[in-house]
Amino acid sequence: MANTNTDDFDLNTGDYIRFTSTQQSVKLIHTRMGDLITDLKRRRKGVQRACCPVHGEKSRSAQEAQLNGVMDSYFLACPWRRQEDDGRADDLGCNFVDKLKSPAQISSLLKSETGQSLLA
Repeated sequence: MANTNTDDFDLNTGDYIRFTSTQQSVKLIHTRMGDLITDLKRRRKGVQRACCPVHGEKSRSAQEAQLNGVMDSYFLACPWRRQEDDGRADDLGCNFVDKLKSPAQISSLLKSETGQSLLA
């Protein structure tokens, strides 16, 4: 899913991790991702660049119910994935989930959906 045609891929891993571990950067990531999730949910749209390999439908972006740091906070999931009221997935829906585990993945998603990466 990563689009390597962004400035974000010019940084080495150590520099990128230092950049995304500052309080200001973490706040920016949570704000930008929160806005994206809200906007896509409101418009009932999935992300353009990723789809469920089982159902072929555009994945939806979501945030973990319990945050364990910014890099474990976001994922893409099949729209057929069902969740309990507390955010846990139940066993009846599709279980396809693609965790966004790096700043570059988050930045690539933001760039493809909003036109701006994290470093833009």
